[in-house]
Amino acid sequence: MKINTNKMTFQYCILQGAYWASFCIIYSFATVFLLDRGFSNSQIGVLIAAGNILGVVLQPVFASIVDWSKTITLHKLTGILAAIMALLVLFLYVLPNLFFAVVLLFLMTDTLLQVIQPLINSVSVYYVNKGINVDFGAARGIGSLSYAAASYLLGGLVERYGCSVILVAGFLMVTIISATVFSMPIIKEAAEEVCAKSLQDTPSHTISQESKEKESIFFFIGRYKYFMLTLAGITFLFTFHNMNNASVVNTLMSVPFVKYNDLYEPFANKDARLLASVVVPGSSYAGTEIIIQGGFIKDNNSYVAYSNESTQKNGTTYYALGAEGETMFSGFNNVNSGEDANWTATGFGVRKYMPEGESMSPDRLSSTTSYIDMRLAEVYLNYAEAVVENGSGFGDKELAENYLNALRRRAGHTDRISLTLESVLKERRVEMAFEGKRFWDMNRRREFHTEFSNNRIRKALVPMLDLRGAEPKYVFARVNYFGDETRGGRTFQNINYYRGIPNIATNGLVQNPGH
Repeated sequence: MKINTNKMTFQYCILQGAYWASFCIIYSFATVFLLDRGFSNSQIGVLIAAGNILGVVLQPVFASIVDWSKTITLHKLTGILAAIMALLVLFLYVLPNLFFAVVLLFLMTDTLLQVIQPLINSVSVYYVNKGINVDFGAARGIGSLSYAAASYLLGGLVERYGCSVILVAGFLMVTIISATVFSMPIIKEAAEEVCAKSLQDTPSHTISQESKEKESIFFFIGRYKYFMLTLAGITFLFTFHNMNNASVVNTLMSVPFVKYNDLYEPFANKDARLLASVVVPGSSYAGTEIIIQGGFIKDNNSYVAYSNESTQKNGTTYYALGAEGETMFSGFNNVNSGEDANWTATGFGVRKYMPEGESMSPDRLSSTTSYIDMRLAEVYLNYAEAVVENGSGFGDKELAENYLNALRRRAGHTDRISLTLESVLKERRVEMAFEGKRFWDMNRRREFHTEFSNNRIRKALVPMLDLRGAEPKYVFARVNYFGDETRGGRTFQNINYYRGIPNIATNGLVQNPGH
């Protein structure tokens, strides 16, 4: 039989890639999946440890089937076990969330996942022994890349669609394993017939005696002591690997958040200019409470974010985004679908320019409030900044400080602050928020390249309803803003402090640096 080595290597790369992707999905996301199904930390530890132990025990049992059976080949056994895994994962998806059913199905799935790993590695050895140089190194490299890709992609999918996507992805991968291994050819060589003839010529009592001796597990352990130590070490490595996964998930869920009774509580009694300029979670606009909520945390420490799933506790239905219908909440819906003016992706909205007594269309540039070009507050702040920044003693520091505090008194502050560069710049940001000044302030002060360096990712504040206690509370998570994260962060280049001058060939001007 003429075999295309490149084709065989390609098929084996698919096999290794699918296996390690499924290993990531089923094993590495086991903690996330089982927490979502209501399992406790100790139950998860026992279940995964049991799967590891059964896998170690059953690996030589299944391998011996290939050695002794005349009908079940390595390919057939691997494909059958993968197909059984696919059925088990499918049952986990469609059957009700019954504790003992999940335990049995997941235990069997985890065990078979461990069992088929050496079988898949043996497929490469099988072909090499037949004279076909399948590139195991390349295939194993593809496996590692598949693991990394599955981990990255599945994390985002779980965050958006929930933990059921773990089972969908797992079913797809183990199905690919089964289909791929069944498609790989079985090679029969004349050498196999010679080997069989040689065995026939050997006295049966000799074969029987040697077979029984080498069949013993104790013989194997005694013969390969260092290998058994290595095997024990690998077993502990995987056990502690998954314990670490569980620890990371639960550490994140056990962060000592400050807990609030409602969405608005953390913003109460703040600077009046905050509430005049910004729509904050739980605030009121035109007589309506603005619900901005990004998800909830369940009793079992699992969470739902950026997806309006529901859950029940003590007879009450709670929605991850704060309300059932899309017109009833204002945050984090379809957060990965691009810009959508109907929902905030930062946790806040712009209130300045929005007249509450007038109806407005939900389109951009639809405000009827006049645009602010220059106002007295900016004159005060310009003077205060000029006084505090110049080193020659020009200007009246007392007057500048009075201007600064006059703005604060108008906003309801009763204390008095000193004139410093820090206080002036802070008041400038607070007083003139959303008036188009910040961009030019950062340009003239040459702050852009330090504020936006090394692919900076800005943050969003995501309110989460915490259902783990006797009474629901709100916590606020500081997370990466998805708009920056999806583009890999933002970095300002110094060349952008100046714009290119057009037509320098004819106007005689010197081009700006870098252009």
